[in-house]
Formats: sequence, C-alpha cells, structure tokens
Amino acid sequence: MDVNNVAWCAQEEQRLLAFPRALVRPDGDAVVLDFDGSDTGRSAPTYLTGRTAHVAALAGYRGSPTAARDAHRLRLRLIEQGPHGWTDDPPVGEAPWSLYALSFVILAAATGTGSGSPEASTLLQLALNRLENDFWDTDRGLPVDRVRRDGSQTDYRGLNGAMHLTEALFAAWAATGDDRYRDRAIGMCRFVIDSARSRAWRICEHYDDRWNPQPDFNRDAPDHAFLPFGSTPGHGFEWARLIAQSTDLPGTEGFHDAAEALYRRAVVDGWHRLGSGGFVYTVDWSGSPCSTRELHWVAAEALAAASVLERVLGTASSVAGDADRWLDHIRNRFVDERHGSWTQEIGRAPAPKPDLYHAVQAMLIPQLPVAPSLLAAVQERRG
Repeated sequence: MDVNNVAWCAQEEQRLLAFPRALVRPDGDAVVLDFDGSDTGRSAPTYLTGRTAHVAALAGYRGSPTAARDAHRLRLRLIEQGPHGWTDDPPVGEAPWSLYALSFVILAAATGTGSGSPEASTLLQLALNRLENDFWDTDRGLPVDRVRRDGSQTDYRGLNGAMHLTEALFAAWAATGDDRYRDRAIGMCRFVIDSARSRAWRICEHYDDRWNPQPDFNRDAPDHAFLPFGSTPGHGFEWARLIAQSTDLPGTEGFHDAAEALYRRAVVDGWHRLGSGGFVYTVDWSGSPCSTRELHWVAAEALAAASVLERVLGTASSVAGDADRWLDHIRNRFVDERHGSWTQEIGRAPAPKPDLYHAVQAMLIPQLPVAPSLLAAVQERRG
C-alpha cells in the first residue's frame, strides 16, 4: 500500500475516533451513534456493546486514556449483565442467545486483557465458559449458532457467527496463550475453505444442525442484515483476511492459495456490479447480484483483506494495488466530511452510524504488522 495512503489511514483513524460525542451513557450502556455522532437513544444490542468496547480498547492501546476508560466501563456493563443478559435486540432468529453476540463479548474481553485490566480477564472467562458450556460442539469442532431460553439448541448453524467467533478466538489465544482457541479458529477456517472450494469459492453461510449446507435458506430475503440468501462478497473478504493472517501458524497448509481464491471470488462477484461502481451485498450461486445494497462495511473489509494479502502474498500477486484502489473508493464514496464517520449505506443518508468497528479496523490494519488478531498486531507494534 502506498505510504501516503497508510499515513492517510492514520489520520482517518483519529478522525473516526473523534466522531462520537460519547461512547458510554451515564448508566453504563453503549451509545448507538446517530448520523452526526450523537446518541440515537436506542438500546444497544450486545454485539454493538462488544464491538464498541473492542474499538475503545484498541484506541486505548494507541494512546487514548479516555477510550481506555470507556472500554473499562463497557466491560463492567457486560459483566453486570452476565451471560444470560447477552442477548440480540431484536433477536436475529428464534432464540434470544446467539453466537454472533457472544463472539463480540469474547472479542471485547480478549482485546481488553492486553492492558492487564482485571475485569477484562473476568469477562473473558465468563464468555469462554459460556462458549464451552452452550455454544461449542466438541464432536464436530464447530459452534452452535443459537440457544433457546430452556437451554436447547435450534437446528440452524451458520457462518456469520462462526466468522466473528474465529476473529474472537484468535484474540483469545493472544490474550491467554491457550492453543485450544488458536486451533479452533484454524479449524473453522479449514471448514470454510473446504466448503467454498466446492462452490467456486463462494461461501455458503447457512447449514442445518448436522452442518449440511442449505443454499436456498432465506431465498426471499437477499437484503437480510444478518442472514441473507446467497453468497456475501463482504464475508468472502473477511474470511480471506482471517485465513491470510494465520498462514504462519501450524495446520494452515494451503491457506495462502485459499485466501487469495476467496478474495478474488469476492472481487469478481462483488465489484463493479452497480452503476456506481461499488460492491454489491449478495449474489446467487452463479454470481448474479441478488441484493445491490451498497454498504460501507463491505468496502472496509475489501480494503482490510487487500492490505493483509498484499503483504502475505507479495507485490507480484494478483492482489497488488487493490488496497490503494479500495481506499480511493472509500474516500470518494463513504467518508462523510460534513457529519463525520462514514456513510453506512449509499442512498440512505442521513441515517444512524451505530458504531465504528469496521471503519476503524480498516484504518488500523494497514498501519500494523500482519498477525492473527488485532490484539496481537498491536502488542507486536508496541514491542
């Protein structure tokens, strides 16, 4: 990536972090940010609280004592709520507890432990125990997606929650040194590679309770925010990055080629399928666009993936130059100079900009060494 663009990312990181008027309410809840950085007044779902605590902890490592205090307060709030209070609001599916929400609690707690905060370690243990007791299928080596109030599991399994659990477990490994979490994350990456290879590197995200693919799931809902029909190029970028970041670890043979294949499929399926020249949200199994929503997080993940892959694969790879291209696209299309932060969806402004997770990570990753998690990358940079 061009050094001037990396420098711009550093400046934009600071501009993004200055966007919220506050991250935490007086009662300890996370603020759901409006289009101008003010509080929407909406109740924060668990996943957003976790994401906000994670971003604030990263900002704390990079020199912001205010952000570090905010992260501390949000972790205390998650401890106060306890595992049975870590719910989706509204529920993503037919159960109140989801892997998606739990994954961001694990991520927030793991990232926080790098500062030596005792409440982060407490929260991490609570969250990992919840994973172990209710959301991890030891026999299959894969996670359960949803749990009902009576403790029973639904028959749905999915890769959206599993993707964020992979991110969280790489961070938990950095925080604890427990190789189980690294190995579970690698195992989920391997599952995605094996599954996507048989579908021309398009990722099927929906499965039944025996992990049989359900490619027609939600056929009538290609715009669904969490469970859309078809293949999602943005998630192809995220998996490509997670896989590329882990290529130096044991048990990752073939990960270089798989990461590049997933990334290239996401570009071919997603880019320039709109009149504006942006990324589409979902495609069907032949690669034809299903949902043409143009979302900021897809472009952010394209940039993050390209930044990692350029360094892992080398300047002679097919990815070379893409990080600069995606950054130009973001600057021209999503950066909101007037109100702050990034427009979340083209054609829907002004609209809330609930949190900074995707945007801040996209600005951080080009500045940091390649590592399996952002926590590990920040620790490596700090020496």
